[in-house]
Amino acid sequence: MKSTSSAVLKTVGLGALTGMRAVSGLSAVSNSLSKQQSLYYLGGTRYSFLQSPFVASALSVAANAEMAGDKLPTAPNRIAPLGLAGRTLAGALLGAAIFKAHGGSDIQGALLGGIVAAAAGFGSFFLRKKIAQRTNLPDPLLGLVEDAIVRKAGKRLIG
Repeated sequence: MKSTSSAVLKTVGLGALTGMRAVSGLSAVSNSLSKQQSLYYLGGTRYSFLQSPFVASALSVAANAEMAGDKLPTAPNRIAPLGLAGRTLAGALLGAAIFKAHGGSDIQGALLGGIVAAAAGFGSFFLRKKIAQRTNLPDPLLGLVEDAIVRKAGKRLIG
């Protein structure tokens, strides 16, 4: 494996961001791979579609739409069953792709990414609620702060 610690760090970090914003981690991975900013390559694997510029663009649009939708009063809680399942699957996919790109086991990466995304979904949900209670800041404002954290951390983790 090219770098076990690097794959684990990226998977845990991007999995955690996926718990906060379901599409952001995958978007970061796909954008990096499509622009060949990464030293890693997924050609010939079942994850090679993530290197497509079209997929990278579609995931970027989806990530931005998710961030906008999060501020709406009708946005479902991230721990609602469907949302949590989506986060878990997105975390599993990004973990599998990252581990495979680093020469490791996609199964291990999927398990790590999925577990971290699910745990971070719950953790970030309750943390945001607690901060809102203690500060009386409006939830959409906290969502914007969360968006900024996800964007900045995603760029640092994927680099």
